[in-house]
Amino acid sequence: MTGNSTPTEKARALFLAALMVLSVFAATAAFAGSAAAAVNTGQADTIDLDSDTVTEGTNASGTVNVSDNSTDVQVWIDVDDNGQYDSTEPNVTVDNSTFETETDPIDVAFDGLNTTGLETGTYNVSVNQTDTISTGTLATANESLDVEQVLVTDLSAPRVAPNASDITIEATIENVGASAQEVNVTLGAANNSGNVEAGSPEVEIAYDNQTELASGDSFTVEFTPNSYYNYTANNINQSEDVYHGVYVLNNDTANTFQDGAEAPFFIGGSDIRGAVEAEVTNDNGNPIEDANVSLYINSVDPTNLVDRGVASGGNDGNFIRFTDLAIGNDQNTGVQYIVRANQETFQADNRGALLHENNVEETVSPTLISNLDAQGIEIVRADDLTDKSNATLLADGNSDNTAEFAVITQNQINESISGSLDVNLAFNDAVNSSGDFINNDAIDRSTTVTISGSNTASIDESVGDVNAGEVSYTTFEVTADNATAERLQSLGDDPIGTYLFDAEATNESTTLTDTASVDYVLEGNDVLTGDVRTPEDLDMEDVTLWAAYEGQSNQSLEFIQDTFVNAEGDAFLVKTSAEGGYMIDGIALNETVNTDIRLYAVASEEAYNNLNMTDQNVGQFVAFEATVNTSEWQDVSDGTLKQAEQNVNIFEEDVDFEYRMDIEVEDAEGALVKSTDVAQDESREVTVTVEKRPIDRQGEWSSDTVEDGKEVTVSLTDDTQGSLAETTLTVEDGQATTTFTAASAADGTTNVSAETENDLGEINATSGSDEAEINVFGPAAITGDVVNEDSQNLPGATVTLFAGDDTDLSDPLTSVTAGDEGSYTISEVDGQRLQSGEDYIVEAEFNGETETRTFTDLSAGTNDGDIAIIGVTPQVAEFDITNVDPAANVSVAPGDTVSVDVTVENVGDELGTKDVEFVFDGSVVASESVELSGDQNTTVTFDVTAPDTEGDYSWNVQTEDATSDTWTLTVEESGNNNGTSDLARFDADGSGQIEIGEALDALTAYNEGGTIDGDAVSIEDVLAVITAYNEDSQV
Repeated sequence: MTGNSTPTEKARALFLAALMVLSVFAATAAFAGSAAAAVNTGQADTIDLDSDTVTEGTNASGTVNVSDNSTDVQVWIDVDDNGQYDSTEPNVTVDNSTFETETDPIDVAFDGLNTTGLETGTYNVSVNQTDTISTGTLATANESLDVEQVLVTDLSAPRVAPNASDITIEATIENVGASAQEVNVTLGAANNSGNVEAGSPEVEIAYDNQTELASGDSFTVEFTPNSYYNYTANNINQSEDVYHGVYVLNNDTANTFQDGAEAPFFIGGSDIRGAVEAEVTNDNGNPIEDANVSLYINSVDPTNLVDRGVASGGNDGNFIRFTDLAIGNDQNTGVQYIVRANQETFQADNRGALLHENNVEETVSPTLISNLDAQGIEIVRADDLTDKSNATLLADGNSDNTAEFAVITQNQINESISGSLDVNLAFNDAVNSSGDFINNDAIDRSTTVTISGSNTASIDESVGDVNAGEVSYTTFEVTADNATAERLQSLGDDPIGTYLFDAEATNESTTLTDTASVDYVLEGNDVLTGDVRTPEDLDMEDVTLWAAYEGQSNQSLEFIQDTFVNAEGDAFLVKTSAEGGYMIDGIALNETVNTDIRLYAVASEEAYNNLNMTDQNVGQFVAFEATVNTSEWQDVSDGTLKQAEQNVNIFEEDVDFEYRMDIEVEDAEGALVKSTDVAQDESREVTVTVEKRPIDRQGEWSSDTVEDGKEVTVSLTDDTQGSLAETTLTVEDGQATTTFTAASAADGTTNVSAETENDLGEINATSGSDEAEINVFGPAAITGDVVNEDSQNLPGATVTLFAGDDTDLSDPLTSVTAGDEGSYTISEVDGQRLQSGEDYIVEAEFNGETETRTFTDLSAGTNDGDIAIIGVTPQVAEFDITNVDPAANVSVAPGDTVSVDVTVENVGDELGTKDVEFVFDGSVVASESVELSGDQNTTVTFDVTAPDTEGDYSWNVQTEDATSDTWTLTVEESGNNNGTSDLARFDADGSGQIEIGEALDALTAYNEGGTIDGDAVSIEDVLAVITAYNEDSQV
C-alpha cells in the first residue's frame, strides 16, 4: 500500500519526521543550511534473530540493520500483535554510541529481550529506530520468535500391535521455561498424520490432568490402552498406518496448547500374535555372532522401525526372536516385515517375512558379506594400473635390470580395503624358471608383499575382478638377476623365455589368485646380412628390416621393436637399409635347437608393400619375407658368432585383394554397437569398417591399406522397418557411413548388410555377426490418473518408473508429479522415448502411502496407467493468506489511491478457484477470482481510493478460508497529499521520485519564503514532498 511506509520502505522515515518537526513547526529560518547534520535520518530496515526459538524466561538476541547511526534503536516483543509498542511489552534500547559503523548497512546487535511470563506461541520481535519509545511507537521491521514452555521431549509408543491387545505408551513432559506450569496431557489417535501432534485427534483415549511442573522439572506419563476398544472400536483403521501420541495443554482458562508428539501405528487384522526369528550368517553359511538386527514394517525407514536387538542367542550366538507382532487374516492381508542385519565392517542384508494366520511365525537368514574383504587381486603394470600386459627384460643377469609390477585390490563395495592384505608371489616351476623378484643380487623365486589399505589410487576401467573406482595397491619388481644367456640356453628357452608367476592372497573366506608373466630375451652376436635391391638391380634405401625367431607367436615389427631392446634402448633386431645393404647383428642362435630366422622388410614406398605372410602374425603387409634356415648359418672367425646372408629383392607385385566388412550402428548414447533399439522416426548413424587382404592368402586383414574412394553398397534385410539415407557409400580412412531412419509405423527387427566388389570382380558380402541389428520399437507412454479407493483424484502424487526386473524398487528410472486432476504421463527416460515391448513397474505415492502397477511387454502408443492408492484423501483447495503488504496502519490524504499486495497460497492438494476480497470499513469493495493448484501461490494487488471524509477506517483482506488481521486507514489532510499537490515541480532531476536533496530544497524554500518552479511553497507542499520521499512514490 503506497499510503504508508512498509518495513523496507521506511529507511528514512525517522529522519524526515524529525526534519518536519524541527523545520516546519518550529519554523527555524536558519535550519535549512544545517538540516542534514541536525536531524535523525536513520530507520531500522531488517531484524535477524540469533535463534528463531527460545524457551520462556530466556533472552532473545539478534541484529538490526540500520542505515544511520544518529539515533538509538528500540526492540520489543509485540505481545498483543498490533504492530506497535505497548508499555507492558518487553523491550531493550541499543544506544547509538555502540553501533558497528564499519558495516553497510550498519549492524546493531541487541540482547536481553526477556521472555519471562510469555505463553507458548509465536510472537513478532519488532524494531524502530528512535531515541525514545512510548505506547504507539510503530514497528518498522518484524521477525517471528517462537517461545516454548512445556515440551513433549520423548514419546515411546509401539509401532505395531495385534488387534485387541493391550499396549503401553510413555511420554516425557518437561517444563523448559522459567515459570511454573500446570499441565494436562491427552493421549489421542487419528487416521491421518499431523492431527495428534497438533492437538486435534479424532479420538481422545485417555488423560493425565493438572500436573504441576516447576521450571526445569519433567515427569513421565504412562497410558495402557487397548488396540481394539480404544482404537478400532472408535473408527481408527486396521491393517494400515494410523497415528497416536500425546499433546499437552496449559491448565488455564484458555487451555493453551503447548506441544504434541505422535508416531505411526499399525493394528493387525487378527488378534493372533506373530513372531519373526533371524539367524545371521556370512556368505559361507558360518554364523556371525552379535549382529545388530532391526525389524521394520513395510520398508526400511526410521519411521517404520518395530524393534531392534542383538542376535546373540542360540547355540551359535547368532539368533534373535521378535514377538507380539501384528499379523493379517490371510495371505492377501498379510503384514510385511523386513529384517535388516548389520555389523561393523559388513554389508547390511535385508530379508522379508509375511505374517498372517496361515504363517504366524517365520525364520529368516540374513547373510552378511564383509565390506573389508578383498573381492579380488590383479597383477598389473605399475605405470598403468589397468595394463595387464607382460614385461620384457634383456637376459643379461643384471639385478638392476627390472620391470615394475603392481598388485591391486578393493573391498566388496568397490572401495579401498581397510587394514592390509598379504600377497604371496612365486614363479611357476621355480627350479626351471629364470624369473627373479627383488633387486638384491640374490635369487628370489618367491616373495611376499603387503597391500596397505591406505595406499590408494583410482582406475577408470575394470580390470578382471577389480572394478573401476578406488583401489588399494602395492608394487614389486621382477629382475633379470637369474636370467643369463647360459641359463636360458641350458633350459632351452633362448633366445626368448616366457616365465609365469602367480599372486595369491586369502581374504576372510576365499583364496584370491592371479597370474602374470615376464619375457627374458637375449641379445646375441650372430649376424644376418645382405643386399636390398630392386629387380632392376638398383639399391633400395630406407627399407626397414627385422628378424623374428621361428615359432614366435607375435612377429610384428611393433612387437620386435618393443621387446628386443638392449641396455642402451636400441631395438637390436631392427635395422634400416643404407647404400643397398643391411646388417642385423643382435641375433642369438640356439646352440642345441635348430633356429630358423624369419626376415621381413617394409619399403618406404607403399606400392612395394603389397604382400603379407601366409602363416605368421606380422600384422601388416610387407615388401619381402624369407626364412633363413639353421643350415644356412656359417661359423665366422674363431667360431664365437655365426653369420648368414639373405639378399632382399623388392619389387611391385600386382596383387588381387578381397574385402570384408563389419557394420556397427550408433546407440542412444552415441557409441557404436552391433545391436541397438531405435524408436519410430528416430535416426542413427551406421558405420561400415572395410578391410582387405590378398586373395588366396591367409594373411592379416587390414583397413589401413583400403583405398579411399572404394564403393560399398548397404541395404536392409527388412526395408519395412526403415530406410538408409544413402545405399552406395564411399570409403574414407577405412570406413564409410550412412544414416538409418526408423519407419513411422515399424515395430520389428532388421539387419544392415553390405557388399563390395573385389579385384576379381567377385562380390564380397557381409553375413551373420558382420552385420548390425536394429530393433525398431514404437514409442510408448504410460498415462493415467492417481486416485484413491473412492475415485477421488490425488493431485501432486509422485509417480516413479522402475525397470520390470527392479522388484525391490531400488533404482528409479524417472519420476513425475501428478497434475491438478491427478493425471500423469511418462513418455521418456533420460531424454529417450519409452520403449514398447519392455517390462516396467510404476509406483505412485501420496501422503506416505504407495501403490504399484506392473506393465509386461509394454504396448506401443498410450498405455492405461490408472493407479488407486488405498487409505488416502486429498485435501480440498484451501486458500490461505501468507502475506499482506503493507501489514500495518496507514495514513493517507482524502482521495488518495492506496495499494495492497496480497499473497494467497493453496495449501490443499486440489485445484481451486476462489475470490480474494478487500474489505474496507466492513464492506467488500474489491474482489479478484484466483485459480491455484495445490501448493501454488500468487499475489493480488488492490488499488483503492480513500474516502473524501477524514476519519479512521478499518480494512483487511480475506478469502473464504482465511482472514487477515485488521488494520486502520486514517484519512486526514496531513496524510499523503499526492492527490492535491503538484509534486512534479519538486522532482528537479526528472527521476519520477523525490530524492533527499529535493525534499531539503522544498523545506528550504518554505523556511525562506522562496519559490520552486516560480510558485511559492506551502506547508501542504512540504508535507506532501516528505510523504512522497518516505514512500518512494511516483510523482
